[in-house]
Amino acid sequence: MESLLEKLLRYPKPAVSVIDNSPPIEESYLQYKTSNIRVIYRDLYPLPGSDPADSDALVQKRMEVAKSAAALEGEKKAFTAVNARAAQEREEAGVKMRDFAHGGNAKCGSGRSPTE
Repeated sequence: MESLLEKLLRYPKPAVSVIDNSPPIEESYLQYKTSNIRVIYRDLYPLPGSDPADSDALVQKRMEVAKSAAALEGEKKAFTAVNARAAQEREEAGVKMRDFAHGGNAKCGSGRSPTE
């Protein structure tokens, strides 16, 4: 039986090393500097010397994007309640199919599993 090392040594080696083509670490790091990130995401960060009203609007926009944990939990509870009510309505209507995302056995109206 051929070992993994023997299998790897059997394949031709590339003419140029992949490591030689990689950008230097310093270059890679510089792309994530704060100044570069602000240029990339300039829609969310005020420019130096910009109007204070524009700065306030951008701060408000960032706050809308970043929801608090309490708000996220409230949304989750609301969606869960709506999904539970919809599932109950389907059950009362006699629908035999369960949601695929719901745990448990899913049976089609014919009594077969969806994977059959």
